[in-house]
Amino acid sequence: MVADHHAADRLDAAGDAEAFVDRAFAGMEGAGGRCVVGVVHPGLRVLRIRGAPAYAERPPDDDALQAKLGTSATTAAIAMTRTLKVIFALILLTIVAATGWATSQLPFYETPRALVTHPWFIATLVDTYLAFFTFWLWVAYKERSVIKSALWLLLIFALGNMAMAAYALITLFRLPPGASVDDFLLRRA
Repeated sequence: MVADHHAADRLDAAGDAEAFVDRAFAGMEGAGGRCVVGVVHPGLRVLRIRGAPAYAERPPDDDALQAKLGTSATTAAIAMTRTLKVIFALILLTIVAATGWATSQLPFYETPRALVTHPWFIATLVDTYLAFFTFWLWVAYKERSVIKSALWLLLIFALGNMAMAAYALITLFRLPPGASVDDFLLRRA
């Protein structure tokens, strides 16, 4: 049904909900429905029950509700993004420090053969790279460019948690102020 928005404007001025609903929903009662609810004008909901007077109401003021809830939601979102920035920065610094220390003790290319061929080392490596791949699936979902996704796959496989923490930090710093967890985790249009 196409509602007469000009009639709804007149209804706003006149306040005659019953007459408007009678005109707007004429013929719909024969469709077998006992109750018809419709939004016939932005900001005006109408309820029509067969044999009863029409009831029209304005929904709660969404702007006022958002203003009331928005302050605490924005504060929580800012706190969340700050916390995540600190966490991912600590992860990045810790893994860089640990890698730097390990490299200073023994270059990577001199890793003993007994270690590299140990079953638990192999199982841990498989587990780690599957986790890298799982994280990359999120990156591939977030990124719109196939080239960027492929580049991040190579970086994650080469640098591990350093690249993952860097990606998370880049994503967090690109968020607008007051962004939510959804904005961080989900792809936006």
